[in-house]
Amino acid sequence: MNKVIRRVVGEMAEEFLEYLKEKETQYQERWVPSVRIEKDLDLHLFRVPKSWFLRRLTRMLEASGEIEHFNDGTTAYFRTVG
Repeated sequence: MNKVIRRVVGEMAEEFLEYLKEKETQYQERWVPSVRIEKDLDLHLFRVPKSWFLRRLTRMLEASGEIEHFNDGTTAYFRTVG
């Protein structure tokens, strides 16, 4: 079961990475705001704190060195590395 869950979460992270690569061409210095990401991907899940799912995916991708982020006040921005 654990292998299946890890595989599915990994696949979701890869899908998110592809989305981010496409979106970042529309923003200055490629920084995509988290508000846009959550709206586009409809990540406000039932009974899950706001932004929880996005934070899990982005932390996973940051840990593997595939994306980076910065915060500007209450808004986080993300882009791919490279």
